[in-house]
Amino acid sequence: MALVKRKISEYITRYPYQGGGEDSQGNEIEGFGPGQQLGIYAFDPGGRSESSEPGRDAVVTEPTIYLPPGSPFAPHDECVVRGKRYAVEGEPADWVHPTRGPKCDVIRLRRADG
Repeated sequence: MALVKRKISEYITRYPYQGGGEDSQGNEIEGFGPGQQLGIYAFDPGGRSESSEPGRDAVVTEPTIYLPPGSPFAPHDECVVRGKRYAVEGEPADWVHPTRGPKCDVIRLRRADG
């Protein structure tokens, strides 16, 4: 069986999470390293939902990106895709097609507006 050669469809910018210590109340100070451009196979815009939290008018978007295996993504990283910044949700996952060959990394993203 021949392996399927996947093509990079677009580029994104990854910002690696770098916690910066604690504030005066013991909360971790968030920080991010410099942007790193990465090629991806595909961007699935995912679904959108509205927050049901009282007093909050938020729209939550949960897209997914697919990129070459061995990507540097980790939990808490952020990335910019098509001009919007998203947080990485959870651990990256490996995807292997059952009959057609090469795997890819699957990264779930999340963005809340409002």
